Amino acid sequence: MQTLIKIAIKAAGALRATCLIAGITVMLIVVLEASIRVYAVVKPWVAPRVERLVHGRRPEPVVPQPAGYWDVYKHPDYFAELNTVRHLTWEPYVYTRSPRFSGVYINTDSIGRRVTPQPVAPPANGSTTDPRTLKVFLMGASTMWGYGQRDAHTIAAEVSRRLQSIVVPGERIEIVNESQIGYVMTQSVLTLLLELRDGNRPDIVVFFDGSNDVAAAMQAGVAGIPQNEFKRAADFKMGRALDHHAYDSGLRKDVTALAILFGQALDQFDLFDAVKSLARPPARPQQSPEQVARDIARRYVDNARLVAEWGRSNDFIPIFVWPPAVQTTQKRLTPAETYLVPPHPEKNAYFQVHRMLPGILDSMMTSVAGAWFVNESGLFKGDSMPMFLDGQGHQTELATPGVAEGIWPVLRSAVIKQRARAASSQLAGATTRPAMERAR
Repeated sequence: MQTLIKIAIKAAGALRATCLIAGITVMLIVVLEASIRVYAVVKPWVAPRVERLVHGRRPEPVVPQPAGYWDVYKHPDYFAELNTVRHLTWEPYVYTRSPRFSGVYINTDSIGRRVTPQPVAPPANGSTTDPRTLKVFLMGASTMWGYGQRDAHTIAAEVSRRLQSIVVPGERIEIVNESQIGYVMTQSVLTLLLELRDGNRPDIVVFFDGSNDVAAAMQAGVAGIPQNEFKRAADFKMGRALDHHAYDSGLRKDVTALAILFGQALDQFDLFDAVKSLARPPARPQQSPEQVARDIARRYVDNARLVAEWGRSNDFIPIFVWPPAVQTTQKRLTPAETYLVPPHPEKNAYFQVHRMLPGILDSMMTSVAGAWFVNESGLFKGDSMPMFLDGQGHQTELATPGVAEGIWPVLRSAVIKQRARAASSQLAGATTRPAMERAR
């Protein structure tokens, strides 16, 4: 009996010590996690002040902003709306789409497309018939979508305003912003395919892709796949493991599911997330920057060739625009833009790939698109206005008129060509009808 009592006392002592150690460990983890999160919040404010204190640097002079410049970084309410819209919904084939949203700065329609303000043309000469609608699709990612810009100041809105200046009686030009946050060009092509499949025929399609294709290639180590593809693979694997009605069953599946859930719980801690990222560094391209650039260009051209074939069979004109970026710009950088450029860009693979691509595409796209390819990589040359928000190609509202101006000559030509084609078809139809009536 005494032996049992001694064993029980020792077991209780061991349990107490275990609980104490576990409690202290949990407390340390919580303290470290709280410290990391507090540091992340205060770092942008504290770091420059500490640097000035240590190195004796004077504060940077305040640069006056241009008249009428809308600085998105001074509007936290805009980013609150943007964060809501970035809670993307699942979309078959293309992965994601923005949810429906109505805000002060950002509005999306019932199927998640960014709203583009545009007038509705009245019927011609008091006619009760609806005007003919010439439809223009704008395809792309967050830059064309309007990241950092209000609805009325996106590229799509600027293009719409310009198009209204050449509308003729009996005609309406409608802009449809099909762009979505995070898309690469192949996702834009698939979006167009789905529209064509459902009978939604455009007259002109503008592709404004490129920056995300570079980012995805550098992230995955291979060109031609969407961004964050490793997350989609992990989501699929996790979903199959957690699905109670999947093919696997039994104790092993239950243990696996619980382990996955426990791992996901740990991932909510910045501390464990940082340790895991150190243990498994992200993939990097094994090829040279030139080879990566050529692989990206080859896939871009293959997509363009496919779209050009669709255009011929569906009577629309495709226009391909390579976007401007801080990596390729020849503008005079503002103080804020200089922070987007690394100290030695010639040694930065991401910058090298960006800088090689425009020249490669100029030669490759000639046989595919001809004059319908617009290279805007050198846009804003010599300009000193704040044009770029970050290194991902997002632009300020000051940039949108310049982007639209770069596209305008070919877009205007496409509108005139499609207008002439519609008039020719209408004339042919009018000529055919009397002949058919005489035959009857």
